[in-house]
This record gives sequence, structure tokens and C-alpha cells, in this order.
Amino acid sequence: MGQAEVIEYFEKHPDKWHTSLEIRRQIGGTQSSVTAALKKLRMLDLVEYREIRNPQKMYLYKSKKWISMGQSDIF
Repeated sequence: MGQAEVIEYFEKHPDKWHTSLEIRRQIGGTQSSVTAALKKLRMLDLVEYREIRNPQKMYLYKSKKWISMGQSDIF
């Protein structure tokens, strides 16, 4: 499980914000592997993220628009 699977998930759900738990449940793998893939994609500026406190801290992720347009061939 890696970055490619996370990008494929975002390509199927391009306009919605997702938690790492939602992503893990859909694509499998461990929570730590999904979190690591999301961290790497953030560093590469391929996903957007935002922090919400409700009352706990939670991060939401969404693909950048150009990924959804088929530009994920770099993986």
C-alpha cells in the first residue's frame, strides 16, 4: 500500500474531503501506511489538507485539481 493507491482513491473521489481513516477503510493497509503516503503526497504538493478541531484535532485531505485531470502518471 502506497502513494499510488491513495492517488487512485482520490481520482475516484476528487471533490470530497476525506480523513485518513476513510481512505484506509476503502483501500486497505494500515493506518500508519496511509498516513505516511498522505504525508509524502503533502510534501510533493499533490494533496490539499486542512486541520479541524472538533473537539479533537482531525486532518482532512483532498486531491489537487490537476491530479484529478489525469496527471498522476508520475507514479
